[in-house]
Amino acid sequence: MRSKRYSANLKDYFENHIEKLKSNGKFGYAEVFSSTLVILSLFDVKFAKLKFPDIEQNYIQKFDSFLRYNRGLKDTSISVYMRTLATILNAAINDGVMDHSTYPFGKNGYKISKLNVKTRKRYVPVEYLQKLKNYHFGNQRLEVARNLFMFSFYCRGINWIDMALLKKENIQSELSKDGKEIKVLRFTRAKTKTTFEILINEDIQNLLKWFASNFPSLSYLLPIVTKPEYKGEKLRKHIANRRGKYNKALNEIAQIEDLQFPESLQKISSYFSRHSYAMALRSKGVGVEIISEALGHAELKTTNIYLDSFGRDAVAAASEGLI
Repeated sequence: MRSKRYSANLKDYFENHIEKLKSNGKFGYAEVFSSTLVILSLFDVKFAKLKFPDIEQNYIQKFDSFLRYNRGLKDTSISVYMRTLATILNAAINDGVMDHSTYPFGKNGYKISKLNVKTRKRYVPVEYLQKLKNYHFGNQRLEVARNLFMFSFYCRGINWIDMALLKKENIQSELSKDGKEIKVLRFTRAKTKTTFEILINEDIQNLLKWFASNFPSLSYLLPIVTKPEYKGEKLRKHIANRRGKYNKALNEIAQIEDLQFPESLQKISSYFSRHSYAMALRSKGVGVEIISEALGHAELKTTNIYLDSFGRDAVAAASEGLI
């Protein structure tokens, strides 16, 4: 139970929640809540004095209008702020410091679900992945960016943070069913705490050799973290800064005339590798069930209810020879 001295004041409760997230090492989530607190304070100069009953449906509608017309935000961005505020209010209800009857979201209130708009598919088609894989840039910065993108692609679209935190001990040797030695990349996703096991195929091994050859003194497996002494929030911010530079390099790559990327691919980012992997599997004719398994989509309940796990070997077989 949270301290009752925060029970009446929304801002105090917000700040207490943020500190709890930080103390649990959830710095990314803490930043989302901090950003929401900032935007609420800009929206309402009296926000610091508000009590929970003040956050009623009319208040939420005015907040929506502020975000939409004063700040010029689209539905996807508005959804982030609304979901964060709803999370705070739900936490307050669970802690017994807010009455459920005053909850302004849901069936009879503001419907966040109306903000669920379809976004542009963010993937690189196989024919352009092939060009990207074989192109020689003559520039190490761009070579690094391309190889990081391809590593993420071959590792089932592993996201930037998980990729950045990989260390050499994440690669382990074991015997296959037929007695041959194989190497496996094992890691736990920072976001979902799901453990992944990826068999290291020839494409992944070649990329690892390239990184080891060009960056022999790495503390981490890949050349993303350049300040190995950083920990906690300082490390998270460093990784975020490195992602910005990585995305900038990817955009430069996408605009190289020789690659002939279409206009729709002139701006790509780290997120594209995961979507590209899924679409490459789909174009190969792989069933949606194995794609779901490969991406670790445990939240797709309608798929997983009637499926047994295909296991690591089935996913690895499907991943061979994508491009």
